[in-house]
Amino acid sequence: LQFALLPAFLTRLLALGIFLFGLVLCILPGIMVAVFLCLVTPIVAFEDLRGLAACRRSYDLVRSHRGAVFWRLTVLLLPWLLVFVIRVVLLYAVEPAMLAGLAIGGPETIYNILWLLNIGYSLLMSLLLLPLSDGQMILWHNLTALQRQDVNPTTDAAAEDTGAAVKEQLNDE
Repeated sequence: LQFALLPAFLTRLLALGIFLFGLVLCILPGIMVAVFLCLVTPIVAFEDLRGLAACRRSYDLVRSHRGAVFWRLTVLLLPWLLVFVIRVVLLYAVEPAMLAGLAIGGPETIYNILWLLNIGYSLLMSLLLLPLSDGQMILWHNLTALQRQDVNPTTDAAAEDTGAAVKEQLNDE
């Protein structure tokens, strides 16, 4: 396994640029682009593809299972979104306290409150995004196994059972 950090970063940056372009067009196309490009990191890591080739490969893998992939990514991102909303609410709730702190304790009090909120937020977000990486790897593994099953059908009963289980799992919705 050879993983080059710079090509992975540049490919992810390209995917982000395409995603942001999709968001400019409209929110829904941006979300669909994000779903189609969700596998670029594992593809760069395990298939040694870079740039647009990795983006095309991700699209090819996700294309026929986009609904299942979308719902799995939604479930993986739900805790992250919840923490983000809580942070926004806390910042608005803490704003009057920060103004009072400015009157009572000065700018250091505000700085300390914001510092604690940002440290807690960063730690939570880091922990909650770990399952997303694992989920991407699992999705990539299942979709490539399914594609191999479709391209090279085998008579091996165990391989057929595995392929059927993966298909059933992905088409569960």
